[in-house]
Amino acid sequence: VATLPINLEPIVFLDTAKYSKGPMKLDSVLFWAPGGGMRWQSPFGTFRTTLARGFAGPDPRGFQFFLSFGEEF
Repeated sequence: VATLPINLEPIVFLDTAKYSKGPMKLDSVLFWAPGGGMRWQSPFGTFRTTLARGFAGPDPRGFQFFLSFGEEF
């Protein structure tokens, strides 16, 4: 894990998913979201932030921002 000054740790990820409107049958469109963020182990607890851009097949969707504080599970 790379560590930057003040113990910042970069995060890079790719999320993928398929969905269904009914049981046992997946839609043909692949949903995917590349993103990145930072993790900081502060004296008070862990802060994590990520930003991802969603896509449904080749079509872009919106951005998703996430900020959390506390223990990872």
